[in-house]
Amino acid sequence: MRIGKYWRVLGVVVCCGVLLTQSCQQEPEKTPPDGANGESGTILDEVKEKLLPPVDPDIKAWLGEGLLGLVTTAETIRSYQIVPKKDMSQQHLSGYPIVQHGPDLTLEQRFRFQRLLLDRQSYRMESVKKCLFLPEYAFIFSKGETEFAVFLAPSCAQIQLTAGEAALLRDCDPALPKFRQLVEELFPELAPGSKTVTPQADRDQEISTRITELLTDAVVNIVAAPDRVTTYQIFPKQQATDSNLHGYPVLKQAPALAPEDVAEFQSVVLSDTSYRFDSVKKCLFLPEYAMVVVRGETEVTLLCDVNCGQVTFLAGSQSILTNWQDQGIARLRTLMTNGL
Repeated sequence: MRIGKYWRVLGVVVCCGVLLTQSCQQEPEKTPPDGANGESGTILDEVKEKLLPPVDPDIKAWLGEGLLGLVTTAETIRSYQIVPKKDMSQQHLSGYPIVQHGPDLTLEQRFRFQRLLLDRQSYRMESVKKCLFLPEYAFIFSKGETEFAVFLAPSCAQIQLTAGEAALLRDCDPALPKFRQLVEELFPELAPGSKTVTPQADRDQEISTRITELLTDAVVNIVAAPDRVTTYQIFPKQQATDSNLHGYPVLKQAPALAPEDVAEFQSVVLSDTSYRFDSVKKCLFLPEYAMVVVRGETEVTLLCDVNCGQVTFLAGSQSILTNWQDQGIARLRTLMTNGL
């Protein structure tokens, strides 16, 4: 009995020794570096896979593999407000002078912008409208030392991607509200709701003699204190139809401008900087939009030819043709297209 008990004890000791040896020979468990949590190499790819779905073949064909890769892999996106007319004498982006540098896009904003650019539903793929391209904002996509620019022209609802000599232009009417929302997040001081309505007395004092001589006192008085301003999209050739403005068929009517938009309308129309006073363009006047300004029983109609940069004011028997600066006509077009 003693011998059997001895061998049982010896067997237990040997087994424990073997298990302890194997345990000591095992590779110690690896601990991820601080802050890594085992996800640092995959989390961004996983987010992109969820937020940037497969790209439509039409978008791939439009962008090409090179530009498509830059859109999807950008590490930073910088934002700018720019002057919509090229001037190489100042600090510029592809010739457009920089007004101000906005904030870099956050990660969420970057994915949202990339998704808009890569979504076929953002564009009218079948055609590009004939419009004076007047970009007001620019976005620089960067990855390492590689960059390309995206220019946004809200006034014409167009977007242009520029990389080297390539300039890809598209109508982005379906996605314009989302682009506007992003711009207002980046430049909140430029959002329509942030405009301050100037008191009427102060506004009257700001109207220059050049404006009153150009538009006449009668037109200025109505524009300076309107009861209502309504925008219309019109057919650019006069025809006899049941619904027309001074012979131009009405295609669509927008709701009356909100008070803050009326203030913007007044600041554009009554500002010297909106007009070219030195010359009149030789241009076939083909208005695409109209604005009817009503005060009591009197009204003034503005007929606007965006492509030619001209506006005709109709008041009673008066017809006043005016030539506009690019930035002035862009601001006016933005107002006219908001509700259409």
